[in-house]
Amino acid sequence: MPGASERLLADLGISTLYTADPQQILDLGLHAAAMSRASGLWVALKISTDVANGSMTVDVAPGRVIPVGPVRAVDHAVTAKMMQPMLGVLERSRDGERRQAALDYAARNQLDLV
Repeated sequence: MPGASERLLADLGISTLYTADPQQILDLGLHAAAMSRASGLWVALKISTDVANGSMTVDVAPGRVIPVGPVRAVDHAVTAKMMQPMLGVLERSRDGERRQAALDYAARNQLDLV
């Protein structure tokens, strides 16, 4: 069944990396994990049907993708408290310093390509 989750991911503040081919699933998957660690945010991969159903030869060399880490670490404390007043603190952190850390990671690793 066709579906789209872009608006939901954006509303939740989840960075999304879009893949164009099976090679990018591997490459951007490594960046997604590194970006998540650098920012303290969840990072999603968008894989369209034609990419998911496609096939190609991929390069799995160990040094193919070397993520450039953050300039400074984001100080984010994980908590299970999801009610106010803690929810407001988490949302400000997500929409502020952690979002900026994800954008900085994307810029340093040149992930915003067309």
